[in-house]
Amino acid sequence: MVGNPNDSRVKMSAKEDQLRESGELLDDIRYVNQVSEQEVQRLRERLRRRVSAAGLHQDATGPLLDEVSAQLGLLSAKVKLTNQAVRSLQKEIDRPGRSKDIVADTGKMKPPPYLTFGAAQLVENKNLLPMESVDGIDYCWSGADPEIRFSFPLDRSEKLGMQIRLLALIKPEYLRKMKIMIDGEHAKHRFAVDGRLYVVNCVLPSDQKGTPTDIAVLLPGTHRPADLGSSQDGRLLGVAISEIRFGDPESWLSNMLKRLKFKN
Repeated sequence: MVGNPNDSRVKMSAKEDQLRESGELLDDIRYVNQVSEQEVQRLRERLRRRVSAAGLHQDATGPLLDEVSAQLGLLSAKVKLTNQAVRSLQKEIDRPGRSKDIVADTGKMKPPPYLTFGAAQLVENKNLLPMESVDGIDYCWSGADPEIRFSFPLDRSEKLGMQIRLLALIKPEYLRKMKIMIDGEHAKHRFAVDGRLYVVNCVLPSDQKGTPTDIAVLLPGTHRPADLGSSQDGRLLGVAISEIRFGDPESWLSNMLKRLKFKN
């Protein structure tokens, strides 16, 4: 009896889906692990500063050491578990005769392309200051106006994900307090950390108008670093934008953020 050729296609599709989900889960776990490691570093730095401020008196540092040690222990355990999960998933994805065949047959395992506007392209914006660079990362500070406006010729026949990738903010709470407006409509945003960059994520709804998309970033205000005591810089600043990316919203951190509820 000759088998139905559709059966093999269904099985291949199921394998594709399983491999893709494993890859997405692996990316999610790596991200959570990165956040955990950064939290460990932040806690250690807080401990160092507070012990220094306390003058190293045992009666003041004892409870603090106990508290931070417990938190570091929990975070270290999370890092260890996620590292184990990464190794296990990587072995499954790299298993001989599986991923190679699927990629060769379907060509669907490559990540979707990003449309990226880097600092060199964004610097033409009237409220962005001249481009700067640190450790190979280009960025532009926004200036005195707390409103930053952009206009991009985007294909929005389907929903589109947007990432605003920031090297710094004049005040860290601006990650929560900023507002993103798409063609005059408020768009909810989430934020995450990617290495040295803060990533503001939001989804642009589909639109058939065919005209450029107007995007506004509204900050609570601007400040001079010199007034905040962080440097001698006397410029009024808001956020330091490294780049803005557009792409498939489901290919980024959205699934992981929903899973873990990392919301603002």
